[in-house]
Amino acid sequence: MSLSPTQRVLGVQRLSVHFVRNLAFHRAARDAEKKRTTPNEMFWRLIDGDFIDVAVLDWCKLLGEKPYALLKRPPKSPSKYGWEHVVSVTMHEDSSKFRVAMLQHLEMNESEFEKHRIQVRVFRDKFVAHLDDQDEYVVPNFDVPLKAAIFLFEYVTSWAQTERLKVIAGGLEKEYEKILSGARETYGKLA
Repeated sequence: MSLSPTQRVLGVQRLSVHFVRNLAFHRAARDAEKKRTTPNEMFWRLIDGDFIDVAVLDWCKLLGEKPYALLKRPPKSPSKYGWEHVVSVTMHEDSSKFRVAMLQHLEMNESEFEKHRIQVRVFRDKFVAHLDDQDEYVVPNFDVPLKAAIFLFEYVTSWAQTERLKVIAGGLEKEYEKILSGARETYGKLA
């Protein structure tokens, strides 16, 4: 079944919102971990791990795929909500224009962004989707992936509003800050 433009944009928006919320909860949990004196440490570590796992999975659905231009051939089944598929198929825009605009927004070049994308994908592949034989892992820095997801959200939201589609209103960065602040406050009460 093919998704309508509204369904596809709403999917991107929902994944973006889930990503930023889970990332905010993870970051708040990490901040609280330094101060936590409550028992049941395993419970808190599990919850924190679940937050970052879901954030990683959602981000990869949105921005984790390699750009088609860098592939030898287009994927047989592109991600339903992946940035390139949504921009080119749903919005009927040149995906390279989106990519250039996103990189300008992030103030970096293609190879710099690729390093971030690959770090998140490797983390997903080795520790979230599969459990490889490595004892230790380091959660990637999510500052750039966060900015990229917010940019994608705002980009598709702007397009949807011009098309008069019923979608979630903009302001994902404010949503992230609100969730992070609230989660820190909650964790502070539990510490």
